[in-house]
Amino acid sequence: NKFERKTLFAIRKARSLQKLSKELSIFVNEEIKTKIERVDISEDPKKIALSYRSLFDLSEDKQKKFKNHFELYNYLRATFEKFNIFPFQISMPLEDARGFTLIDDNPAVIVVNSKDIIDARIFTLMHELGHILLGETGIDIPEFSNTNKIEKWCNKFSSNFLLPEEIAKKLFEENKEDLTGNETLNYLSNKYKVSKTMLLYNMLQLGYIDENVFGAIMNRYKTVVVEKISGGVPIVI
Repeated sequence: NKFERKTLFAIRKARSLQKLSKELSIFVNEEIKTKIERVDISEDPKKIALSYRSLFDLSEDKQKKFKNHFELYNYLRATFEKFNIFPFQISMPLEDARGFTLIDDNPAVIVVNSKDIIDARIFTLMHELGHILLGETGIDIPEFSNTNKIEKWCNKFSSNFLLPEEIAKKLFEENKEDLTGNETLNYLSNKYKVSKTMLLYNMLQLGYIDENVFGAIMNRYKTVVVEKISGGVPIVI
C-alpha cells in the first residue's frame, strides 16, 4: 500500500524485461551474469567511484566535451550494457521513486524514472549502480538528506563518480567568490553535465558550505527555480 498503481506496474514491467532479456541472451548463447565485483559498505565510496570512472573510460576532458546532459546519460547507459547491466526508463510517480534496481536474477536491471529531468536521471543511474555494487535490490528516492547507511554510501559513490573530489575542489576554489550563485551553478552544471543539487551536495561534503546554507539554497530552488510540473509534483531544476 506504499506505492501507486503506476509504480507497481513499472516494477512488474521491469521484471518482464529482465526475464525477456535473460531468455534472449540464453537463446543467442550470450553471457548474462553481471561483470562487476561486489564491494562491502565499509569500503570508501570515493575510491570505488574513481575506479569506475577509469573502468568506464570517463576522463574529465571527455565529460566536458559531451554537448549536453543527454549525451553523457546515453554514454553511461551504453557502458552499463557492456557489463551486462540493463538500464531502462519507465514512467512512474516521482513522489514514489526516481529509480530502482533488480539484482536478484540475471541480468541486473536498473530502472530510471523517465518523468525526471535529465540531470537527475544521470545521478539516479549512478546511484543505482551503487546498489548493484553493494548487492542490494531496492526501490528508493535518492535524496541527499537520507540518513540510511546504504543510501548515504550510494549518494557518495554517485556524486564522486560524476564529480571526483579533486576536480570538485579545483572548481570550487576557482569560483569561490560566487560559489552558490545561479550563474556559477548553471555554468558548472552545464560544463560537467551534473545537477545543481549534486554540486551543492559536494560543496557541503567538502566543507565549502554548511548545512544551513545548503538548506537555504535548496529551499530557494524549490520555491523559485521550479520550471517543470509533472502530475502536480514540482521538479527542482
